Amino acid sequence: MNPEDYGVIRNKQLHHNYTRYIVSDNKRIYEIDMSLDKLTNKVTILGLSDFNWTDTKLSDDSFKRQIGKTTITFLDSDIILIEKQLNAKSFRRLRSM
Repeated sequence: MNPEDYGVIRNKQLHHNYTRYIVSDNKRIYEIDMSLDKLTNKVTILGLSDFNWTDTKLSDDSFKRQIGKTTITFLDSDIILIEKQLNAKSFRRLRSM
């Protein structure tokens, strides 16, 4: 949940209800929007791809990450739960004999 974990902070801007960090490592540039209460991060990798996720702090040592239709829950940097929303066909009524 700390922007410095992604690399070197290049820019920090305070907006109305969040703080935006521009962070870079040797390979990628991240745009991190951190809520003022520091409980939610919206992370976007800038560049050719449109890859983003949302981290939500659950407690001091756990958080959940939402990537598309998948939610991953971490505890002490270990994955403890993976939830995935799958498409399914609706139920059909069977004919009785």
